[in-house]
Amino acid sequence: MSTDLMDFDTWIDNFVVRRRYDLNHRFENLGTDGNRSVPLGAIVEHCKRTGPDDKVKIRGSLISLDLHGDPLDHFQRLAAALAP
Repeated sequence: MSTDLMDFDTWIDNFVVRRRYDLNHRFENLGTDGNRSVPLGAIVEHCKRTGPDDKVKIRGSLISLDLHGDPLDHFQRLAAALAP
């Protein structure tokens, strides 16, 4: 695994800890066949498995929202994409 990918994994873990987010926090979304519930921990793990370009986008979005919004909004959108 490249240093950049390990760096993202460490970065997102530290981001969640620094924000004091609960990895068991669940995002509820209405899926095509009913309600879907996705824990934050599953979203973080999914982010770690994405490609380098997506990791750059995810990091940029979370940093921007950390400064000017609520990063949980971005995790909510990611949860909706994971549980269509």
